Amino acid sequence: MGKKFSFLILVLLIVMPAVMAYQTEVTVKTAPDMLVSISVTDPSTDDKLFNAFERVDSSGVYSESVPTGIKVFNIKVKVQDNKNVILGSEEIENYNAGEPLVLDFAKKAENTTQ
Repeated sequence: MGKKFSFLILVLLIVMPAVMAYQTEVTVKTAPDMLVSISVTDPSTDDKLFNAFERVDSSGVYSESVPTGIKVFNIKVKVQDNKNVILGSEEIENYNAGEPLVLDFAKKAENTTQ
């Protein structure tokens, strides 16, 4: 029994890090009813890891928990209005997974909606 339990623990210690995903909380501040797109890619292969395209609610804040299987990634965030006019965008290369990211497009969006 003891050897089987020790073997099971050893297997779990080896396998768990390989299947563990990193979660990065991305928060985008903008004017209400804007469209936010988030695109995450692998910097070494340019493979897409995550995409989201959502309308911001009346609070003007959009948050997304971005899962990745790698420690470092590239991220592009874009904010546009209902007419698909881009109000702002930000591209960050080699971002560390697990670190919260807050981007504030609120002033730029408010200036264009007035």
